[in-house]
Amino acid sequence: MPYSASSPLLQELIAAGVVRMNNDNNGLLLPNGQALSMAALSGKAVVNNNAAAGYTVGDGINYVGFTGTQAASVAFTFPAGLAANDGVRITIFTQAAVGTAATWISAGATFVGAPATLAALSRTSFIYNHATLQWLPA
Repeated sequence: MPYSASSPLLQELIAAGVVRMNNDNNGLLLPNGQALSMAALSGKAVVNNNAAAGYTVGDGINYVGFTGTQAASVAFTFPAGLAANDGVRITIFTQAAVGTAATWISAGATFVGAPATLAALSRTSFIYNHATLQWLPA
């Protein structure tokens, strides 16, 4: 999967000498030449939702795992549709079903192909595309 050197986080890490792009500009390397997975730079949150009706995915969080019970309807609020979020991938995993309605919210952006409900032990992922102001299925 190619990574964009224009990402603000990557620009900071490259400038600091923490990582560098490989020769093909489609991956990251540590200073010693070892390949680095973007997963190593991702944030995660594991939440015991206790049937709350909404959850906001914080900045820098790329994976949210919900344990415990879920409300029948849950509103998931993603980061705003900003250029700085271009290429951000967020995965939602839920242990229990969201059986009535899953609502997907992001200020200034829309969702394409977002599921209306979530089955127990399901996972759904989106990648933000700033050119279209959309969270697209990943």
